Amino acid sequence: MERGIVVEIKYKRHSRIQLTTTVLAACNKVEFLPPELLSMFLRLRFRDYTIDEFLEVVKVVLTERENIPFPTATYIDEKVLTELLSRDPRNAIKIARLLEYFHTMVQR
Repeated sequence: MERGIVVEIKYKRHSRIQLTTTVLAACNKVEFLPPELLSMFLRLRFRDYTIDEFLEVVKVVLTERENIPFPTATYIDEKVLTELLSRDPRNAIKIARLLEYFHTMVQR
């Protein structure tokens, strides 16, 4: 990674290419990653969404990416916040996809 060299090794064949590379990585927890790996990266920690940011992000993601009607997206984001006590947009996406799945099953 440090030298930008990509090596491909196949049976009876090797190729080596020098590239200008940038490696970006993301994870939720670094506790189980080896220190040798962590030392290769600049670690950035981002704060959690505020309540208003969470509500806005979820509305946009659900309406634009998941094609959920705005009133339903608003209902889901409020329930995730108040019932699940979560500010993780992935929870809202999971609920929206479950809702779509059940809606599809009912129409059959």
